[in-house]
Amino acid sequence: MSRKIELIDLSSDEEEIRQRPSQNAPPSKKIRAENPAPVINRSSTATTTPSKTVAIRKGPGLPTDVDEIGEDDYPVWFKHRNTDCKEHKFTKRMIGELKKIYNKEGRTDQIKNGVVFRPAQRIIDKDHTFDMVKWHVWLTTDKINPESKLYEGLKSRDLKGVLMECEITEKYPITPPFVRVVHPKLSGGYVFSHGAICFEPLTPKGWPVAMTLTSLFVAIKAIFDYNPVSVVGAGNAETLEIPEYSYKNARQDYQTVLKAHENGATWADMNQMRS
Repeated sequence: MSRKIELIDLSSDEEEIRQRPSQNAPPSKKIRAENPAPVINRSSTATTTPSKTVAIRKGPGLPTDVDEIGEDDYPVWFKHRNTDCKEHKFTKRMIGELKKIYNKEGRTDQIKNGVVFRPAQRIIDKDHTFDMVKWHVWLTTDKINPESKLYEGLKSRDLKGVLMECEITEKYPITPPFVRVVHPKLSGGYVFSHGAICFEPLTPKGWPVAMTLTSLFVAIKAIFDYNPVSVVGAGNAETLEIPEYSYKNARQDYQTVLKAHENGATWADMNQMRS
């Protein structure tokens, strides 16, 4: 019995070999041949069955990344979400919001508005599901107010935008997400020295339950567009890291914001508290 062997060059240390039987092959042999073919590692005699990786990220996904779109008109990684042990309100709200963000119209609006959402998780596939909790959100340079100092600073450093991290608690939408600036280092615009943001809707008392993630970041973008925000450092522009902008430090700044809002402090008062 003749077999057609198709070799696919993966430009790595492995070659994926797919075996397809000829049309004259007996039915039993054909069924066996349709099973996933093994990956053969040249460095050893061991074989493994490949697991298709839907999305691999070597750091924060860039706003210019293009997702592969599935037959359901959503990114192919979208179906690999994990809702185990999640509260019903969280799951229902998040799936509803994400469908609006990632359907065809939503993907167009992200580019048009300059507010682009990316999963923070580096690998997403059937073996590495994502829990919808942590996201990277880009405020893209091309949609920042061109008359602002922020735009000037981003353009002069050839940066794609302001990268933010959004962590959503499982009490969402009853409680607000935690948002911090990741890159670049900013000054002004209610941004604390470690990347936390002083913005009333990000506090439990000021959070409007009906506010969506998209409307939240559009509002944050407006703060940056029309307040004296400037870029004061780019840190590692390749890995998009600022040493002072750690999650732990931003959380500490956030606690300062909460206390200040509870006591009715102004932004000037908080600046004095930090000094």
